[in-house]
Amino acid sequence: MTTIIKKEVNLEKIIDELMAELIITAGNVNFHAAKKELSYNLVNYGTVSKIGQVLYKLGQEVSVYSWKDGEFIRIESVTINGNRTNY
Repeated sequence: MTTIIKKEVNLEKIIDELMAELIITAGNVNFHAAKKELSYNLVNYGTVSKIGQVLYKLGQEVSVYSWKDGEFIRIESVTINGNRTNY
């Protein structure tokens, strides 16, 4: 006999945690650009991109404004549901 245990999921809490992680990780993109740590810069930018895509698929409005600074990526701002965070 198989017993299935179903975990209750609070989607609002997950979305809030993803939004916070997006804002923190966007700051890390610029931090590693300033330190000239290319691999960390790119990994953090990829993480920002993916978290943004997931939030968008969950119905959130997400915009990430970025630019290339030589070989590094920098983020100017992140806007989630109309709330803008500048870096």
